[in-house]
Amino acid sequence: MKKFASYFTLIAIAALTIPTSAFAAGISVSNSGAKYVGDTTTVTITATGATFNAFSGSISASGPIKIVSTSPGDALWVTKPSGTGDFVGAVTNSVTSFKIATLKVQGTGVGTGKISVSNVKLANKGVIAGNDGGSTSFSFERKPTPPGTITVSSTTHPDQKTFYEATSATLTWDKPSGVTGFSYLMNDTADTTPEAKVTSADLTMIYDSLTIGTHYFHIRAINGDGWGPASHFTINVKEPDPKIKDELVKPSNLSVRKASAFVNDPLAGTFSGLVISGTTEPNFTANITLTPAPTLPEGKTLSILADANGNFELTIDFPIKAGFYQLTVQGQDVKTLTPVSDPLIFEISQAKGGKITMLTKDDELEPIIPPKKWFEKVDWMITSYALVGALLILIGFLVTVLILSKKKQKKTNKEMAAIERQ
Repeated sequence: MKKFASYFTLIAIAALTIPTSAFAAGISVSNSGAKYVGDTTTVTITATGATFNAFSGSISASGPIKIVSTSPGDALWVTKPSGTGDFVGAVTNSVTSFKIATLKVQGTGVGTGKISVSNVKLANKGVIAGNDGGSTSFSFERKPTPPGTITVSSTTHPDQKTFYEATSATLTWDKPSGVTGFSYLMNDTADTTPEAKVTSADLTMIYDSLTIGTHYFHIRAINGDGWGPASHFTINVKEPDPKIKDELVKPSNLSVRKASAFVNDPLAGTFSGLVISGTTEPNFTANITLTPAPTLPEGKTLSILADANGNFELTIDFPIKAGFYQLTVQGQDVKTLTPVSDPLIFEISQAKGGKITMLTKDDELEPIIPPKKWFEKVDWMITSYALVGALLILIGFLVTVLILSKKKQKKTNKEMAAIERQ
């Protein structure tokens, strides 16, 4: 079969060596237009316009263009098209159109590039059917490079996940090379794209009187090639924290005493029924702090509203640990705080049903440790080692007794045997 195909090919292309006169039929080259430097596109080379079964020609490229790859058509090739250069081939049946090859081409610079097919010959069963060539041109331009995303920062709200009290936000951003201006705005929507209109060429913007909540700054830049994508920066504003007014009087007259329902639990090492009282600004909330901090049951707080004279009294009616404590109090009215009180140091011991003792800063603040229960005094690790040792000694003793018993039995047996022999 291969010999037949080769024989057929030789006959089919024999006419391609015959001198020709002009024929309208030939090879065309498709695709053209404006492209960007570095981009690739395809070019199709097709024989058409006559009936033929053999073809030849030469592919060439000129200008800032190169042939990246070539995909030949399904033919019997004597010289297969592979980039620039000659090609010669045939098909087994006569056709009126045949795709010689598909080329992938790329612009290598700014200018006009051209792909041409010349020295064309089409033949049908030994008779020349066409010799018209073709070409296509591309205009290669520099690819536009608009700006990228803009890097935004803030001196007033540096962390986009953190809430700040400041209601005035200062924002700054970078200016990439070639940028001529920016479009920006602040709103409450996370993904807004500013309109394609220059707001300013400045690199700083200050927004005053921001409301409590989350705000979003959006910005994009423009250069000679157009607008870049939008960048977004989050500004979080929170309610101001309470502030201390130094002109207010710090809480005083602090005292600690037992409530009528005082409960002392030496086994648990806890007590309940402790009354804390004192004086702060009238109608202020007394925020009480105990160090070390006790564990508060759900729904319980260490805060109590003072009366119109500033007096307050709070009862701890849940169990807390016995020991040493430091007590401080701070008054609060919404966002206004008094200075913190002087510390009151006291000890609650569980001796004699629970005893409250006021101390000074010179006293060592160490908790009183309640007496251990008998099973808490036992060192179980040492005890387990002792038990294992005693067990091993007992086993050794029993083994020794067993061995001695067997030896004695053997001796007795020998003596009995000796008596019988006599």
